[in-house]
Amino acid sequence: MTDLDDMGLFAAVIRAQSFTKAADMSGVPLSTISRRLANLEERLGVKLVERTTRKMQLTESGKIYYDYCETVVKQAEEARQALQDLRAEPEGHLVFAATVGSDDSWGTKMLSGFLQKYPKITLEAKVIPRDVDFEEVDYDLCFAHGAKPITRHMVQSLGTTTLSLCASPRYLAGIGVPTSIDDLVNYDFIGCDTFSWDEYRPTGCENVTLKSRITTSEILIARKSAVDGLGVAYLPNLAMTPQIKNGELQLILPEYKYDLPAWMILPKDKKIARKLEVFVQYFLAQAESSAPWNFTHNN
Repeated sequence: MTDLDDMGLFAAVIRAQSFTKAADMSGVPLSTISRRLANLEERLGVKLVERTTRKMQLTESGKIYYDYCETVVKQAEEARQALQDLRAEPEGHLVFAATVGSDDSWGTKMLSGFLQKYPKITLEAKVIPRDVDFEEVDYDLCFAHGAKPITRHMVQSLGTTTLSLCASPRYLAGIGVPTSIDDLVNYDFIGCDTFSWDEYRPTGCENVTLKSRITTSEILIARKSAVDGLGVAYLPNLAMTPQIKNGELQLILPEYKYDLPAWMILPKDKKIARKLEVFVQYFLAQAESSAPWNFTHNN
């Protein structure tokens, strides 16, 4: 069997284009290099290098073998680096983008727990437009919702979050609780562009047009407007769980809902650094055990 050290030594000689330079760089005596490469050629049964007093040149067999040697050397270095990364405490700066801002307690708790576990990592979170070109944004990972993102990057499913209609008991006390979806034409609607009714309306609501009293791209504003009694809102359940529990909001017409897909995007042109690897692992573990949405994960 060919010694991997000899493959690395052969690759070093070709890169240096000189036995003498390779000896100086590797610390292996010149006579040892010549002997080991001669033995390598003998074991392989082919001539790898044509040597003259002025230059050295790869044979056809040598060119093929050199390509494989370079691959082996590179993979060995990557393996060494991977083991070193495992021993070292993850550190560095992570940038993640999302097509929607999150103020839910689960997300805050998840991020706090991660930063406490990895004190040498810093995070930068930014909200990006939902229709952004994912090739143009600089991020380590991205969370998106809606139709599967069209991108050359790696896209992984995170399951779905449920969009539901809600209103405050105070608002409903004045106008009454709707008993059919058609009743909503008589209600004020709080439009949230992030979860547009026109784009994500439930099945059976194709001909239901709602009149907006207020329209916003901010979940916080939409939810607060609903709590304040300005009308009916259409929001993710996870964004209003506390308000439903404490009675500030209540679901209406619960049979009319929409399962909104969620996605995680990892850029293909970036090496998966240890800092990102541990973040993804931590996020998926937390989501698996306690995600407040219909979590599933597959590539």
